[in-house]
Amino acid sequence: MDNEIINDQFKIIARKKYYIVLLLKSIGSEGIDHFKEHMTMLFEAPSHVVINCCCLSEMSDEWIDILKTLKTNLKALEKKILLVFLSQAVREKVEKSDLSSDINTSVGLLAAIEHLLFDQVENTQPGAKFLRAFVMSAIKTMLVQGKTLCHRNALYIKKQDQNQLEGVVSGIINVQSELGNFAIIISFPEDTYLKLISRMIGEEITELSDEIRDGATEILNIIYGQAKAVLNEDDAGLKPEIPLLIPMGNFSACENSMAKKLTNSLEIGHNIVVPFHCELGKFAIRFWFKELETAKALINTRLESESGSIALMATGIAS
Repeated sequence: MDNEIINDQFKIIARKKYYIVLLLKSIGSEGIDHFKEHMTMLFEAPSHVVINCCCLSEMSDEWIDILKTLKTNLKALEKKILLVFLSQAVREKVEKSDLSSDINTSVGLLAAIEHLLFDQVENTQPGAKFLRAFVMSAIKTMLVQGKTLCHRNALYIKKQDQNQLEGVVSGIINVQSELGNFAIIISFPEDTYLKLISRMIGEEITELSDEIRDGATEILNIIYGQAKAVLNEDDAGLKPEIPLLIPMGNFSACENSMAKKLTNSLEIGHNIVVPFHCELGKFAIRFWFKELETAKALINTRLESESGSIALMATGIAS
């Protein structure tokens, strides 16, 4: 399926792990045939489905019938369907239909996506929970601050040019905790960062300045604060830390000694990069660990015996 299918009655957006179906208005016979054509494709490449009802003041019987068919087929394929942004009238109609027994409703898109993607992650898996906390914090922060929904790409281990960051604007937090010592770095390419800051402050920013660059530390501070709150529920012992700016694309060139509190070089240790993308562009969060055992415990990794490097195992964190 194409990334987007649009007509005047619905919009289907394909994501890696789910589809978003935006219902635009009550559907006519021609629209029913068009939607059923693409609904069949949903079953051929089965995935979870989020139905966004924000444009509907009420839901027609035609949409109810279509959703019943969608529900039945997705359930057989062990996939979920969630409805979000329901008006009171739509919610009442869904509850009165036999949809309500197997279709969950959620107050918002982000909560629905979290429910779909993370329900099967066991809290007993420390690596899964550690990554989940930071991934979800990044998604929430970008949604609230940048008004954009971002998606995580595949994690990877950076084995070469470790001091070269994933963007020209970066913030770092050095963490010393009961979980171990590690650093968290968020990095933005210039184009992504300027678009993000422009959206955050409500005016177009076309050039980087020291004041504008400082926004990266504020973003990282929000992400870290939210993840810290989640992880500390399990006695992680994370404490408030001060985010610091890395105003260039290479860590070794940074002259701020506090930013290098744990290491003078990212090549001394293990670097795991979590890349994201959104409509504004790409960015990344990097975890640096001096000790291999800390990386194994928190990122759920294993040791490759020959090279001594770390290889990622499945963490249950969905894209």
